[in-house]
Amino acid sequence: MTTMTTIRLAILSLLLCGSFALAQAAADDALIQEGRTIFREVGGIGCAACHGTYALGDLQIGPVIRGVNEVRIEGALDGVEEMEFLISLISKKDITALAAYLGYLGTLEPASVTFRQGEFDPAELQVAPETQLQLIVTNLSRSDCTFSLEGVDLEPIVVPGRDANDLVWHTPVETRTLTAGCQEEAASFSIRVEPPAE
Repeated sequence: MTTMTTIRLAILSLLLCGSFALAQAAADDALIQEGRTIFREVGGIGCAACHGTYALGDLQIGPVIRGVNEVRIEGALDGVEEMEFLISLISKKDITALAAYLGYLGTLEPASVTFRQGEFDPAELQVAPETQLQLIVTNLSRSDCTFSLEGVDLEPIVVPGRDANDLVWHTPVETRTLTAGCQEEAASFSIRVEPPAE
């Protein structure tokens, strides 16, 4: 086998591996999105009705379930009385998708901000560098808010009135301060990227 043939085979192998990785990532993303829908809609109320919109247990009804796997979900369906009604409404495939979504949430560091009466609370967030951050924006006003993060290559998101939406991004390595806000109200807050105080 000539050197040129070996190089061509190596390049072809890399291309095939890359194509497979992209296809697998797309399949994983589709499963996560399916799980997100199940989390929000199963049984007509979704898991979110007890565990919170982002599985943070912030409603003081159900616990934090970010990062749980299929075994834990099945155990809860069998052992938690309030969840028994879901057993006939959720398939094994649904549980797999739900676990993919909750597993994905478990890889994200949540941070929350609330928009009300033209202002953000808190006015400043501190986040760690090099973190896969889920920025959760709750909009308590009646109007939609087009939320954007300056200096970051991300599309703005619309946060409907009386609702929440999230933005996932990898925080920068270096210490810096970013500005985020609602375009319609010209309201903003600061995100300070720096290591936590020792």
